[in-house]
Amino acid sequence: MMTYRVSNNNNFTLPFKIMCIYNELSPTKINYQIKLKSIFDAQFFAQSVVLTIPTPKNVLNANSSSPKGKAKYEPDKKAVMWRIKKFNGQTEVLISTDIEVSSDGYANWIKPPLSLEFTVPMTTASGLKVLSLRVMEKSEDYKVTKWIKYLTKSGDYFQRV
Repeated sequence: MMTYRVSNNNNFTLPFKIMCIYNELSPTKINYQIKLKSIFDAQFFAQSVVLTIPTPKNVLNANSSSPKGKAKYEPDKKAVMWRIKKFNGQTEVLISTDIEVSSDGYANWIKPPLSLEFTVPMTTASGLKVLSLRVMEKSEDYKVTKWIKYLTKSGDYFQRV
């Protein structure tokens, strides 16, 4: 297995773009309007996409609606977790989340960033390709299987609100 890390941001484009509108509707209501757009080629798809939408501590009710995936408030994570099994390239999906908090509200709440997890098989965000690989094995019964698995996996992917 070969792994690598790219540290220069100029070499690649991020596979997803997150656009978020945050509204404080009242002292007890918050609304998020989030657009998640895949920027990678349409022939590819992302798997296990999870967008974490942070919430204040005192959540009474959280309702989300989206045409794709499932969104659920998880009190132990203090967030709405939006999970999408398969996300095609060159598409965008919207989610609307209404959060109701108790009367003491969220006056001192510092909004944490949104976070995104995903994997995109068969592609590399950096564009790195293996052109040739030489295997130096001395045993005669060793057989080489010609196969390369490309995979783009999210690391720390955050979007400030």
